[in-house]
Amino acid sequence: MEKCCFRTLLLYRYKDGLNAAAASREFADPWPEEAVKERTVQYSFRRFGSGDRGIEERRGSHKSSSLDNEVLKEAVEAQPTTTTRKLAAELGVSHATIGRHLKRIEKVKKLAKWIPRKK
Repeated sequence: MEKCCFRTLLLYRYKDGLNAAAASREFADPWPEEAVKERTVQYSFRRFGSGDRGIEERRGSHKSSSLDNEVLKEAVEAQPTTTTRKLAAELGVSHATIGRHLKRIEKVKKLAKWIPRKK
């Protein structure tokens, strides 16, 4: 079954007063291979409750990162003892973004220095 059909059925069950857990179980029985996770149903019900009754698929709200891995790599190599928060302040992104990108460029902090990760 297509996602928009599930959303339509979820909206119908929401209007009937069914809770998210029961709706999730209800759809898992006839369509076990396409079961909707309870967390997804909870999210949809929360949207419906706030007045958003749209059933169309939403694009991800996550922004792609503007951080260039090469710039980060150069900054880390220039200052191997720096922290993620200092790097974040220098590069204008969050420290969580720095952490994700450090993982991508395979850098880990050991003994207060950023070094290549061993596999």
